[in-house]
Formats: sequence, structure tokens, C-alpha cells
Amino acid sequence: MTGAVDFQRSQAVIGKMNLLREISRLPTAIKLAVWVAIALSASSCLPEASWRQAAPMYPQPRPPVAYPPPSPGIHFLAEVEGEVLRLANEARRQRALPPLAGEQALAGAARRHSGDMLARGFFSHTNPDGWSASQRLPRGYAQVLKQSGENIWMGSGQNTYDPRHLAATIMATLMASPGHRQNLLDPQYTHLGVGVAVRGQEVRATQIFGQLPAGLALR
Repeated sequence: MTGAVDFQRSQAVIGKMNLLREISRLPTAIKLAVWVAIALSASSCLPEASWRQAAPMYPQPRPPVAYPPPSPGIHFLAEVEGEVLRLANEARRQRALPPLAGEQALAGAARRHSGDMLARGFFSHTNPDGWSASQRLPRGYAQVLKQSGENIWMGSGQNTYDPRHLAATIMATLMASPGHRQNLLDPQYTHLGVGVAVRGQEVRATQIFGQLPAGLALR
């Protein structure tokens, strides 16, 4: 038991060190905003364990995912989504990694999952209907993606009126988590879809990564 506790403590220390390193890379204005956000609501900013899968295949046609209609009060933050993509590519640029292209269909799937998490009150890569991240990929993508992955994030008490502030908070939290960081910095991924949903001060964010063959994008 002591060993397990020590391991958990060491992982927590490593996570904090990674968080400090990622925050130090940010421009001064955003850096100050992130520290304020952490001070106010760090206990409410949570990434879920990241998800990855190589070459997901489905031998039989699958029915479409049935998402509930959007709940009143839920909307999507396009500026935050764009800034998250920019910050992801900035992190990759600093490490001489190829940039991720924004991808419309993956972004749509990411938005649907973020909105669904808010609407039905769950926080997981698997929705209440039992659909996993691979099963929620846009139709046709499961057969052509060489690999795919997903990061999800939740925050409470967030300032949703400052896109750069919120995007920096999301990215600093994810980059401090080894599994999420691995997805963000995987050199094999070529595309990224980001979906950020908000209701009041509750925010859910989803990043869906994919490695698509060159020149192929499905709609």
C-alpha cells in the first residue's frame, strides 16, 4: 500500500512540474491569466484519462450514433476551439513536430460529445449509451484512420468571455497530464478536431486526433 501511495505522490509531483513547465512557455499576459484561473478553480478543472487506438476497424456496418437534441442553454465556443488548435500547434512547433490540420468532421464529432457530456451530465470517453470514442468517430473515418485518439476536459466556474484565457487553461491542464500530452505531441497524428461546449460556467472540451492518409478527408 505504501508503494502505491508513494507512486501516486510521485506522479502528482511530476504532473505539477509538467504544469509549471508548460505555463512558463506561455506569453506573459496569458501566463498571468492561467495562474488566476488555477487559483480560482484548479480543483474543478479535470482532464479524463486520454484514449488512443490504432487502426480501429468495424467488420459490420454500425448504426448512426443517436445524440439527444441540444439542451437549452448549451452553446459552442468557436473562438476557444480555434485558440486550442493554435496552442496545440504552438506546442508541437516548439518541439519541431509537424502541425495538426483542423478537420471539420472531427470537430463536429468533438462538439457533439462535449455537448452530450453537458446535456446528460457525464464525463467519460464512453457515453451513457455505451458508445466508445472509436464508435463516435464520423461515419467512414473508422475504416481510413491509421490511428486515432481523444482528450476530454471539464471545468467549473470558468470565465467563458475570454477565449485566450480559457483555451490556455485547457491546454495547460492537458499538457501537464502524461496521457493527454502524448496525444497532443504524437508525431503520427495529422488532424485535430476541437469541440468546446458551455452552459453557464460549466465547460466541457473534447479533442479528437486522427492520422489520415495524405490528401484524404471525408465529409
